[in-house]
Amino acid sequence: MLGIDGVHVLASRDVDCEVELIVETTTDRDWCRACGVRAHSKGRPTVVVRDVTAFGRRARLVWRKRRWRCPEPACPARTWTEAHEAVAARAVLTDRAQRAACRRVGKDGASVAQVSREYGVGWHTIMRAVERHGRPLVDDPA
Repeated sequence: MLGIDGVHVLASRDVDCEVELIVETTTDRDWCRACGVRAHSKGRPTVVVRDVTAFGRRARLVWRKRRWRCPEPACPARTWTEAHEAVAARAVLTDRAQRAACRRVGKDGASVAQVSREYGVGWHTIMRAVERHGRPLVDDPA
């Protein structure tokens, strides 16, 4: 069990001393946001995102993201890829990995550079996660 609603694991494997989980959403249909017609599947490109550690090792999700197309010839929407709240568009880290990275820096006192090495991502990626999830905590008077 992955622990992300609406996403299931298809397979897992060890790759370069990391846990790699191939995942996809459980969604099997979508509708065009422009015209409302039921969309057709147009394949599944893969997107790789880092997640929280699994079994004490780095983990990455290989998300088989569904690409949809609108069958209506006059519709301007054409194609789009599915989205999920656990992974922002063009994200390198899952939302829960961003929150965990923010905790490591803010609560545990780890450096941004150290956390970036732990996740195998760039310094700026972790700093953006700290800003995104930490700023509301700092700004909250409670």
